[in-house]
Amino acid sequence: MVVVTEIRERPLGVTILAVLNIIGGILTLILGLTITVFIAFLGFLLPTTLPFRWLVSMLGIVVGILLVLMGVLGILVGLGFWRGWGWSWTLSVFLYGISFLLSLVNIIFARDLSSVIGLIINGILLYYLFRPHVKAWFGKI
Repeated sequence: MVVVTEIRERPLGVTILAVLNIIGGILTLILGLTITVFIAFLGFLLPTTLPFRWLVSMLGIVVGILLVLMGVLGILVGLGFWRGWGWSWTLSVFLYGISFLLSLVNIIFARDLSSVIGLIINGILLYYLFRPHVKAWFGKI
């Protein structure tokens, strides 16, 4: 009896995106932790006469926690790209699609021409993710 195992090769672009997502996730995680700790301590240093000092601290902590969550998500998506997990492809298509549309809205309504760069990058990433060999890596054929 012959056992045939399928050996899939990860596309180079997916490897690059995986590494970039992991690095970006780690940096975002570090930033979130730094902001959370810094703002938490800053709240104790602010003068007690400052109105709503607790609001400043809480807002900073919430932003820091959101960044921590985004960092963890970035790391997970990077690992998903590395391993070929289908959910990471789906999530990335969704997020790149939203980013593409937001860039388009900025160009049209805010006349923000710098958003053209985001529009082009997200368009290229969406195009790449829908290439047959990339979809095959994620089992999306």
